[in-house]
Amino acid sequence: MIVIIGDSWGIGEWSSNSTNPMSLAGPGIAQLLNYNFDVLNLSKGGGTNLLGLHLLEQFLSRFQPSTDEFYWIVTEPIRDIKIENLTNVTSIKTHTMTVLKDSLAKADQLAKQHNIVIKLIGGWCDIDPAWVDNFSNLKVVVSSWGSIVHKNYPGSIFGDMNLQELGTALKTSNSDLVLEWLDIVDRVDAKIATWKTLGWQAHHPDRYAHRMLRDHLYPEFSQYY
Repeated sequence: MIVIIGDSWGIGEWSSNSTNPMSLAGPGIAQLLNYNFDVLNLSKGGGTNLLGLHLLEQFLSRFQPSTDEFYWIVTEPIRDIKIENLTNVTSIKTHTMTVLKDSLAKADQLAKQHNIVIKLIGGWCDIDPAWVDNFSNLKVVVSSWGSIVHKNYPGSIFGDMNLQELGTALKTSNSDLVLEWLDIVDRVDAKIATWKTLGWQAHHPDRYAHRMLRDHLYPEFSQYY
């Protein structure tokens, strides 16, 4: 069995229009893998890293893994941080990176407890494989999903969730961090700019990008849809 945790990127292809701001439009990584494996997809729209790990922990408390594979599509760590807690830090990036490393440590502890390896896929949050060097039960198999779709994809641990709210809060409570915030926004905007080309829809990987991920993970099945 393959078990997947993640946010809406792990669910499938999404679309957006004037009558429906967000709806499922096509298959995703779980459906594609289901051609060759039994798949349990625990991904949640708008989900955080800690929520994904909580759902995995609940599952493992009821299931004894054997040869199963576990994938974590890592999302932006800022989702696990209250905006007000980012207005009194010395660095937005440093604090957010600390929160991400805490999530990685929690994942490694959970994996050790159940004698599994959790394979990481950089989703909204692109990952440097060096970040898991000290975690024996974590393995980065895709540092950046975006880089599979676009060769020069601009990686970052940030996405667009909560960025505008953070900027508004900083302008009134800690203007010293506004320049750093602007740098983060520029990087995220560069990400989003690549999504205006093939491979993306409604700020999500489209069905073809999901297939590219499947083919990267399991090239032996690339002849299947």
